[in-house]
Amino acid sequence: MSSNKQCNKCEFYIPYYSKGLFNFYTERQGECKKRNKAVCENDDCEFWKKSNYKPNIDLKMIDKVIADTEEIKHIYEEEN
Repeated sequence: MSSNKQCNKCEFYIPYYSKGLFNFYTERQGECKKRNKAVCENDDCEFWKKSNYKPNIDLKMIDKVIADTEEIKHIYEEEN
């Protein structure tokens, strides 16, 4: 499968996830919304369409996470 038109880079691909102890893990299989069936992430398809997904990054949330991390760091340093 040498094509760049693989399912995992397609707009119609929905990956499957498995539940771990602390988080979820992406499986190598998923579902094709166009075919309505399970596919492997590296399959090629005639319905392939480039995914336009861009993660939504909120800079205020990043600043809050950084501040929270700094606070935890200070608490840890005070106890040691």
